[in-house]
Amino acid sequence: MNALVDWRQFQRNTDLASEQDQRLRAFQQGRLLGLRNNRYSWWTHVRELADFILPRRYKWLITPNQMNRGSPINQHILDSTGTLAARNLAAGMFSGTCSPTRPWIKLKIGHLDSTQTSPTSLWLAECERLMYLIFAESNFYTAMAIFMFDLVVFGTAVNLIYEDFDNVINCINPCFGEYYVDIDGKYRPVIFYREFTYTIAQVVDEFGWENLRYPLTLQIPRNLLGMGWCYESSVWD
Repeated sequence: MNALVDWRQFQRNTDLASEQDQRLRAFQQGRLLGLRNNRYSWWTHVRELADFILPRRYKWLITPNQMNRGSPINQHILDSTGTLAARNLAAGMFSGTCSPTRPWIKLKIGHLDSTQTSPTSLWLAECERLMYLIFAESNFYTAMAIFMFDLVVFGTAVNLIYEDFDNVINCINPCFGEYYVDIDGKYRPVIFYREFTYTIAQVVDEFGWENLRYPLTLQIPRNLLGMGWCYESSVWD
């Protein structure tokens, strides 16, 4: 489902969305199209890198109901030297920056840190302990390993951290071709858009039945595995 079709469907359900919501949706759709145009040259270049080094971490088009996603897609790789070299470099970057086997974070407030004995230092030490526990119990380190591999091959990588009831956090690594990044006047990456697909069952689990649009609720009883096109946007200060 492309952006144009999705917007027309949205317009047909004006009774479910306020005028402000519709203006916001139109703005987001327009910005997404602009980001897609700006990314095109990088998108085509990265496709060549993915073909010969890391094919499973690249998306050419975000399309629902692709039933051949498990088919072989590494037919261009005749010599795996590039993939092995990228893997070794990513492993070295991972162990050097956020190894799960040793401390790599130190919290500090002014001249106080977690190694001292003041009440503030003890609080910082407890915060560090909880952070390491959360990292170990969640999928943070697995996501960071994927992040480093993407960074080595493509030069850009993303690790999204969401709140999670069971593990406090849940990390997701969108592959290249699935997201868009833009910068502000100080060249800081503060704009992030992502296109992805969910099955109807996933949409219900993530957003809840009560938050679904009327046309989607009609499909739930008969097609829980059918896929839909989704996107999210974020702006950081």
